[in-house]
Amino acid sequence: MTTTTTATENGNNRERKNAQDIHPTKVSAMGVDAAPAPAKGKGKGDDAQEDEKKKKKKTTQQQQQGNKIYFGFLKEQHLALIIVLVTLVRLFIRYKFRPKTFITCTEDQPLMEVKENFLNFLEYEKIRKCTLNHPRLKIPSALSSGSFSKTRGFVVKFNKEGVDSFLNHPDYGDCYGDLFEKMRLPETNAYVFNALLCELSDYDDWKNNQTSVGLHLDQTVGLQGLKADHQFLAHQVNVLYVDVAADMKGGELEGWRYGSGDLKQSDLLKPHLSIKPEKNKLVMFRGDSFHQVKAYHTSESTTKRLSLVLEQYKISDEFVPNTVVWMEALKQNMTMM
Repeated sequence: MTTTTTATENGNNRERKNAQDIHPTKVSAMGVDAAPAPAKGKGKGDDAQEDEKKKKKKTTQQQQQGNKIYFGFLKEQHLALIIVLVTLVRLFIRYKFRPKTFITCTEDQPLMEVKENFLNFLEYEKIRKCTLNHPRLKIPSALSSGSFSKTRGFVVKFNKEGVDSFLNHPDYGDCYGDLFEKMRLPETNAYVFNALLCELSDYDDWKNNQTSVGLHLDQTVGLQGLKADHQFLAHQVNVLYVDVAADMKGGELEGWRYGSGDLKQSDLLKPHLSIKPEKNKLVMFRGDSFHQVKAYHTSESTTKRLSLVLEQYKISDEFVPNTVVWMEALKQNMTMM
């Protein structure tokens, strides 16, 4: 009995030992501690998931950056569009409501200046004789009626390009070329040259303190292709009195400052300046000044009241193409300075 039991126990021990050799990580039935499991590492699947997360994060960041750039671009486009629209509106308003009367006179420009004995004796005599005998002053106009029926003259309008035409013209250059150069302002670019001859005023007009030439502004520059409501005032007007009767009464050149552009009737009683015409006297006044000529009378019927007028303009570059290069005309009942 004892021998059988011992043999059985020895067989069981051998089986358990064989089992431990085959499965060393399993816990034994006798309470022996099992060997610790090896640490769990990252496999290939885990690395792929991590890479995928990084790619998604990078893609999201790129999308966010792209959105910022896109919406920033849209904002810039909107801002640029707003600027363009505002500019167009301003240009439209400027064009639509721009002043119809263009004035180039400056604040420091005097209302009127006078130069006595402007020309020397020989220069003056040449111009006086040349003007009195000028062929264009001897030709009467067909329009010979009205209160200025004894006033006649010629008008020449030209721009800077036409200056040479004036200086080289046989009817103007020899007589008035030097005078034009003496009076011409350097920054002007359009001109109106008038020779104005008047024989006698009506005695009743003078007696009743009337005007020989009514209140007006000089705005007769030669223009074409513009609306009639565009008015360009002269920058400066020069008047040279060539021949005046010694006993002439009246005939003063009166001037007013432009102000708001609308003189009241009460203002006419007090002109800002009044100039008496005299031979070889040059009067220069602002082109934006209102002016008129008082009626005059003289007993010397053989002496003509003769003056030369040069209107000088500073036309802006926008309208220079609209100025005439050359235009001349004979006129009856002209405005008389």
